[in-house]
Amino acid sequence: MVFFPLGPAGGMRPCPAKNILIYELDTLQCHPLVADGHELTRRSAPGVCGLNNTETSMAKEVRHKEVKAVVFDCDGVMFDTVKANTAYYDHILRHFGKPDMTSEQFAYTHMHTVDQALAFLFEDAAQLAQAREFRKQMSYLPFLQFMEIEPGLKPLLRHLKTRYHTAVATNRSDTMNRVLRSHGLEDAFDLVVTALDVANPKPHPDQLNKILDHFALTPDQMVFIGDSELDATAARAAGVAFVAYANPRLAADFHIEQLLQVEDILNGH
Repeated sequence: MVFFPLGPAGGMRPCPAKNILIYELDTLQCHPLVADGHELTRRSAPGVCGLNNTETSMAKEVRHKEVKAVVFDCDGVMFDTVKANTAYYDHILRHFGKPDMTSEQFAYTHMHTVDQALAFLFEDAAQLAQAREFRKQMSYLPFLQFMEIEPGLKPLLRHLKTRYHTAVATNRSDTMNRVLRSHGLEDAFDLVVTALDVANPKPHPDQLNKILDHFALTPDQMVFIGDSELDATAARAAGVAFVAYANPRLAADFHIEQLLQVEDILNGH
């Protein structure tokens, strides 16, 4: 299904073309990412998404402007990394005699940079320094087996490469190149921007701004696909259209449940 934010009432109604569902989100509450038992779920939280009562202005821009670049978040979009991230951070915690992550800790580490995650997990400054040093000596290779590539990613990239610039904007740092190589994606993107490449990671717009500058584009010529509030916030700050993947509770210009549906958005369907 492709969800479009169209209408003041809240709810869903079908679109005549291609069995697309139009999702009326104006009065829908936003639900941040949390984890129960290390399984991603959505939980109600105060506040409304604040979408326009017709179609978002950014969605209209995508329909009427020529998009030239498609940008992907990594964790939760290109890959299901729940098991990998859980195993990775639990391994570090166990090394220092600490219990496995709680659901709150998992939710935070799943979206933030590794330095931010470790600071969240280790409150003691001396132990945090030790944990950071230990992490630098760790190989990410044992954890790659737990990463699951999202269905449709490789076919979508093959289709996009003939018409669009493709890029990655991720809060991963020194593990990203290994992830791409291990899944045969090292040549799949024109540009990869990690947390190491900018002064401020998401939710700041630095990564998306860097991509805009690299390709000499204006914000209305780029779309960003993400799955978390950090992604949505970065997209808003950069002024680019945001496509929420597998998370209909996020405020976004478009909502999709399968990556190949990105083509429907780009084709104006």
